[in-house]
Amino acid sequence: MNPKLPIVFANRFVHGSHKLIKFWFNHNPDVADMLEKLPWVRFSFQYGCFYIIDDGVEINKTVEALKDKVLFNLKRVNTFISKPLTVVATGYNALHQPETVIKKPVVKFLPVVSGGREVVLLTFEYNRELYMMLLKSGLVVWDKQLRGFVLPCDTDSIKNIVRFFRGRVKVLFNSAMKVRDTELMKLLLEQGWASDESFVGCPLAYLDKLFLKEYSPNTIRTYHAMFIRFLNHFKRYSMEQIDAMDAVQINAYHALLKASNKYSVSYINQSINAVRFYYAEVLQRQVEMDGIDRPQRGFVLPKVLSEAEVEAIFDKVRNIKHRAMLMMMYAGGLRISEVLQLKIKDIQGERKMIYIQGGKGNKDRYTVLSDKLLVLLREYYKVYRPKEYLFEGQYGGAYSAESIRSVLKRAIEESNLNKRVTPHMLRHSFATHLLERGTDLRYIQEMLGHESTKTTEIYTHVSKKQISKIISPADFLKI
Repeated sequence: MNPKLPIVFANRFVHGSHKLIKFWFNHNPDVADMLEKLPWVRFSFQYGCFYIIDDGVEINKTVEALKDKVLFNLKRVNTFISKPLTVVATGYNALHQPETVIKKPVVKFLPVVSGGREVVLLTFEYNRELYMMLLKSGLVVWDKQLRGFVLPCDTDSIKNIVRFFRGRVKVLFNSAMKVRDTELMKLLLEQGWASDESFVGCPLAYLDKLFLKEYSPNTIRTYHAMFIRFLNHFKRYSMEQIDAMDAVQINAYHALLKASNKYSVSYINQSINAVRFYYAEVLQRQVEMDGIDRPQRGFVLPKVLSEAEVEAIFDKVRNIKHRAMLMMMYAGGLRISEVLQLKIKDIQGERKMIYIQGGKGNKDRYTVLSDKLLVLLREYYKVYRPKEYLFEGQYGGAYSAESIRSVLKRAIEESNLNKRVTPHMLRHSFATHLLERGTDLRYIQEMLGHESTKTTEIYTHVSKKQISKIISPADFLKI
């Protein structure tokens, strides 16, 4: 036994109905790389660790494969089985999708101008291994002015560096980088499965068609995720067999999702839409899609905040930029994606209107500009001086949705509101509070960008003003 070898500890744990064994160890890129290369070892983002199936087989295989490179501490695996048992099937299926990516460093790509030319700046938290990897790659150069690695702003150069990172680094694009190349989009969307040799990727024709029909980036990501889950459930089938499937087989897959009780009605309906898109739009097959059972979504009321709760939240947001972004959602009823895409010119102060270009469904609309929000935006502009987007990130380009959610989460914690609040609840609260103050439903519909008044009418069910007009039958009792 070599005492200088790195030590890896093993623990049993249960996820859902799955019995698993997780590995943990002091930070060591070599150990992570060795575990990642073992095809039966997976990585979970949720638990932040590598894991295997607890079947008595995979633990033996792991120890045997790394016996001369790693010392395993198995004291917490109470019943270490040396006799091989029947191997439990692993891989992708409809109910359990093991993740295959280690918790890798994140590199963000940002388009900037340096020396009069457009380049892509790579930003990341300092990591010596990553720094040396880039230095030796020959794909990037160090920019003294920007104090970071850059590469030419062309599709081939970007593809090469993304391929170079594949399986080792997670790549994120700033929203200012508009990806129109489907091969590059596929590389970005599927980088999480880089180390799984059995993974079935999405056909390029599927992404091509989504781009051609001008689906939004969010819809493209959602459809892609749903469709590759479908493909990898049938990974033992050839693409010819998948292409020849009928509604009965597709329906059986979604029935399995429903029976698991792990997926919402909305999730299953999105999956049906994603799969349907492939057969109807890509293959142009006349599959009897009407034969696919769509689960009916229950009548769910939107969750709203009271005016006092909104005040409590904003009272805890001290940063003027963060306050302006959250106020935009409540004061104008904007979605988080619409706030991020706002340009300076979209704020029409004299008309007291906000112009929202290319909202959901690629529709333009106007909404009201609050006097208080306008004052706040003018103060914000003096401090931050954004150049293109109204709210920009540290290195320019649009602000990130994750950052807005983090800001709201902190404000909720500090305001001691004992409820879960999402950014979209500010939009719901905008509509409900307008309705309670007597605003015509048709105006609210236009400001929210709803195609039908039926969608907007749901706010009448949560308006306290409407309910307060009703007299309970108990008040008529002579008691």
